[in-house]
Amino acid sequence: FNPYNETPTLVDRDLLLHNASVINDYLDERYPHPPLMPVDPVSRARLRLVHHRVLRDWYPQAEMIETGTGKKVDKAKRQLKDDYDIYPIDSLNGSAGMGYMCRDARLMDRAGSSLEEILARMEEIRRNISINLVLDTLEYARMSGRVKTLQAAIASILNVKPIVELRNGDLVMADRVRTSKKALQKAIDKAKEIHKGQKLNVAVVQARDPQSGARLMEIVRNELDCVELIMTELSISVAANLGPGTLGIIAYPVV
Repeated sequence: FNPYNETPTLVDRDLLLHNASVINDYLDERYPHPPLMPVDPVSRARLRLVHHRVLRDWYPQAEMIETGTGKKVDKAKRQLKDDYDIYPIDSLNGSAGMGYMCRDARLMDRAGSSLEEILARMEEIRRNISINLVLDTLEYARMSGRVKTLQAAIASILNVKPIVELRNGDLVMADRVRTSKKALQKAIDKAKEIHKGQKLNVAVVQARDPQSGARLMEIVRNELDCVELIMTELSISVAANLGPGTLGIIAYPVV
């Protein structure tokens, strides 16, 4: 699809788009409510200027750090450190979990929280977030090398639904249950056990199965103490490894 063989790429009916800026402008004009960009011209111009600076000043240095060697890497690191105050955080999660972390950081910044307070909150979320996923099949995980072939074969023979947890950035086989209904309830019970009656921000994630996601969302609403509950698609990098039909619950305590 993409002549440059890179992401992001957007396919909308007969339209094929690539380049993040082009895609962003198209989505903002095609689906104007709610807007992705600020409404007033001054704010839009300022945001575009920030985007330009990131592309011009950050990307070349980041690419050098990732692909370069020796003194060139050290020089790129010094350049970024001298020009910007950058505090990298490994979220150890993805999808809605990372989205929630970014949203909380932005809200704290707008409320006047210090950098130290924001970083401490990010660490707290990372430490306490729970991610439980129910796979429709282990076949995709087997093909991606996420689980051993024997595990996938046993699961297929027994017709079970695998439950996977994300622990410290790694996908771990947590349990196997015979039916989807029992597996989803098990995932909810795991969230209950971890958070023990705390008020939570929760995201239901789904991979190409929004109807099942909506049903799971209603169950979660009734069984967990949700301050905020959203449903979103599982990030493509995770969905590609776990397969369509994957459903999950991402939750962390609200302070």
